[in-house]
Amino acid sequence: MKIIVYGITCLVSQTLTLREIISNLRNHEIFTTFFICIWIVLTSLGIVLASKVIKEKNKDHYINLFHIFSSLIIISQIFIIRKTKFLFSPLGESISLFLSLIITIISTALYAVPSGIYLSMSSFDRYENKVSKIYLLDCAGYIIGGAGLYLTLSELTITALIIILFLMNISVVLKNQRHKSIIVVSAISFVGIILLLHGYKNIANKNRRLLDTINSHYGRIDIYSYFSSKCIYYNSSLIACDDSTEIYKRKAMIIDIFTYSYKNIAY
Repeated sequence: MKIIVYGITCLVSQTLTLREIISNLRNHEIFTTFFICIWIVLTSLGIVLASKVIKEKNKDHYINLFHIFSSLIIISQIFIIRKTKFLFSPLGESISLFLSLIITIISTALYAVPSGIYLSMSSFDRYENKVSKIYLLDCAGYIIGGAGLYLTLSELTITALIIILFLMNISVVLKNQRHKSIIVVSAISFVGIILLLHGYKNIANKNRRLLDTINSHYGRIDIYSYFSSKCIYYNSSLIACDDSTEIYKRKAMIIDIFTYSYKNIAY
């Protein structure tokens, strides 16, 4: 069961990270290919490092810790990408290719390397070859996660998705172990998730504040307040910016264009 949950979590991490990269850094097919390549290389690096950084007797502890902190890692990836974008591009202009590559590598490494270590630890058994079984269960997790994400992505906010992932991962850990240390570490992870979720929503310059982020199958829609105006961004590109009254007309038109059912937001 842990491996299936691992596969679901990996799928969500890859999807959300790639969407943030496309939305904030580079919206290009070659850059998407680069992301996939980096993910595979860094996961392989984690597999190579596994036997050197984690002792066999500690593999169960590492597996549990990975599940506990996986959701925190995902929101950290999103936070790093958005924070760097606003630091180097406060008005939404494009940032350099080199910096985009560095951000992509760092944000991807946060999850891919520990993920590779997890795969190696889960597959290791001196008495039985578990590699094929582990990868089959991992693929099952990807399929389940992909289907679930496709059906719910436009309905769930990032906050709801991260919380659901956290509860899912914690449940598989607590199913077999309910020590006080596990509960304490889980509580620390949850506090970290809440703080980062609050932090990434408030990433902006002094005059611009993020009000809401809406996911759809076509991209991401961000709503910002800018002085007395409300601004709508589609994949980080400014679509409309007007006063609070006029923005409602613009909003309806924009959502119709992108064939997306927009939820009401109270300003």
